[in-house]
Formats: sequence, C-alpha cells, structure tokens
Amino acid sequence: MSNSLTRSLVASALALVLTSSLSACGESSSAEISPVVLQAAEKINKEVALESVPGSDVFADYQVTAEAPATIVYSYKYKKGVDLAFFKKHLEENAGKDLAILAEEIKKQFVSEGVKDIKVRYVYKDADDNVVWESTF
Repeated sequence: MSNSLTRSLVASALALVLTSSLSACGESSSAEISPVVLQAAEKINKEVALESVPGSDVFADYQVTAEAPATIVYSYKYKKGVDLAFFKKHLEENAGKDLAILAEEIKKQFVSEGVKDIKVRYVYKDADDNVVWESTF
C-alpha cells in the first residue's frame, strides 16, 4: 500500500509539471489567488481523473485547489473502510519526507512561471471529510 501512496504523490507532481502552457503572473495582493496557481489547479482537475491516480483504490476523491495568495492544495479523500491508522502512520513516518521533496519540485515549476512564495499543501481526509493528516511545504 505504501507504494500506492508514493505513486499517487508522484502522479500529482507530474500532472503539475505537465502544465507547461501557463503564463507568468504579475504581483498579486494577499487577498487574490495567483492566476498561475489557479490555472494549474483547474487544469489538473480537468486532466487528471481519479482513476488514473496511482492509489485510487483507497481514495474516493482527489481534488486540487488554489488558495490565496499562492498555495496549491492537493486533497485526497479516503474511501470508507480504509485502515486510516495504517495510512496516517505511513504519512507521519515516511510520506512527509517524500512529499517535501515533491513539493520542492512543484515549487520550482511555479517559480519558473513567476510565482513568488508558492506553498504546496497536502491534505488527507477520511470519508466524512475529517482531516487525517496535512502538511504545508
């Protein structure tokens, strides 16, 4: 199962890297979402189906959103009946390190598109939308 999680995270990062048609954004106020981040989130949601995300056997939903001023959020919702304790332990012990590495790669892509102070957040929720684990890089 841990390979499924790792593959899903890699797929998320690759989907973002493939958004090469984005245009550079200008300065944005703290109340506005960076247009580049917003476009990337919309594009990933349109182009990356849950079924194509490795690990989709344990996820009921996968969504990418953008938050002001420049945060891209990858949200995963586990299916009912999944051993949440197992996955939480895995995320806390192993995946955080892998996610940090992936977040740095994602940040590099956004910086190359002109986004300053980009943050990457991963949120894992149970079937009832309660946060199981989250981290911002």
